[in-house]
Amino acid sequence: MDDTITLPGFVGPAYQARSIAADCETLVNWGLETIQSPVGKSPAVVWFKPRPGIQAKYTGLDGPERAMFSQDGRVFGVFGARLYEFFGADESYIDRGFVGVDDERASLASNGHGGLQLLVISAGKGWIFKLNTNTLVPITSPGFPKHAVQGIYCASYFLVMEAGTSKVSISSPNDGLTWDASNVIQTEFTSDNLSAIVELKGQVWLIGTQNTEVWQPTSGLSIFEPVLGAVSNYGTPAPWSAVVAADALWMIGQSANGNAIVLRSEGLFIKDEVSTYAISLKLARTQDLQECIGSVYQIDGHTRVRFTFPTTGPTLEYDINEQQWNEDGVWNAGLDRFQASRWSGHAFGFGQHLVGDRELGTVYEMSQELATDDGTPIVRERTMPHINKQRQWLFWHQVQIDLQAGVGTIADADPRVSLTWSNDAAHTFTPERSLTIGALGQYNARAIAHLLGRSQDRVWRVRTSASVPVYLLNAYARVSQGLGMS
Repeated sequence: MDDTITLPGFVGPAYQARSIAADCETLVNWGLETIQSPVGKSPAVVWFKPRPGIQAKYTGLDGPERAMFSQDGRVFGVFGARLYEFFGADESYIDRGFVGVDDERASLASNGHGGLQLLVISAGKGWIFKLNTNTLVPITSPGFPKHAVQGIYCASYFLVMEAGTSKVSISSPNDGLTWDASNVIQTEFTSDNLSAIVELKGQVWLIGTQNTEVWQPTSGLSIFEPVLGAVSNYGTPAPWSAVVAADALWMIGQSANGNAIVLRSEGLFIKDEVSTYAISLKLARTQDLQECIGSVYQIDGHTRVRFTFPTTGPTLEYDINEQQWNEDGVWNAGLDRFQASRWSGHAFGFGQHLVGDRELGTVYEMSQELATDDGTPIVRERTMPHINKQRQWLFWHQVQIDLQAGVGTIADADPRVSLTWSNDAAHTFTPERSLTIGALGQYNARAIAHLLGRSQDRVWRVRTSASVPVYLLNAYARVSQGLGMS
């Protein structure tokens, strides 16, 4: 007797266990969204929304993106060896000057109306861009660190970390051009070198390779002092992974006991492990955690934290609202795998999400209304978990992918999804079955495949490279069960 079933686990996060026979799920270039209307009024409770596309907005910059920053209607970025300012009305930009380049990312921070200055840390040196006169000035004060690597702003002071030490230098109040060599703080409760510094809720987090201390402003002569007891025995191997989102610090973490986990702060401590076992496994297999670039963006109500590994891939993305992981990436047909996302840094300005290319001198606008990567189709993939009934035979008569149909365009008149499957624990997959999702206006089109064989353990996979938004809601199957396991 045939049964019509909802495919178990069709909608779910990325989760590939060390043994793919245990779990083999992928979710690339789609994200999860819970439908917040009352249950029973929608064909799905959770569905897949395509990740935003990008389109070139500013081109011809000096080199790849190394830092982006926005505040009070002004947007800046370091690309290659140059500082640029971008304008929204006419989509133009201005080269604000040379700031040097090396293999590290750059750092941008502003003291706002208090000092009208933008601090630029690049290639080990510092510059101040004067926001009122639009002039770029090198920092020559003798108290400035000899090899600066990151800079932040907190409580009217710029703070800059010195490479290879546990020291942080402090500027004069609201003046990033003046630095007293005696205005230095150094970790007091831990002995490891600093990896990163972050401002969070008016406090300074000194993140070492294995430990983290929290410091706070003081009215005394010391300017900043440690918060007693606010020490976490976690640091980071990835200095540029540390970002702030949803009033918390997020980073690739490590301790004296190991690494390759994603951590989040709570209160004054780093203690919440956000990565699943599968995500930690992906991190452990990444060749160079140090190259990780962290970024944050909020779109359609979702706040997402991203960790991009430019060389080895992938881009891992955590949806804070959904508390689930997915991946972003660019499909490399030659290597038969996804590589890291095209973009790394992000700034929100002029009501737009602006993102910088990690390889080219290009800034893109990122939008949920765009369905391609600057004209290149986005390959999206969902691999479902294993389906079996105590290894008894299942006969698959029909599978239907429930999606939004009729979204074809002139450019993509017959958009399609492909369906493929594995009967050997996700080691090999059958040739793809191409299924239409309907030309423009064909709202009743159905993506259905018939005569799908039998299995004792089956893994289904859906892919698409359609140049239109592909919204997946669910998947159903007509299946019958055999009587034995042989």
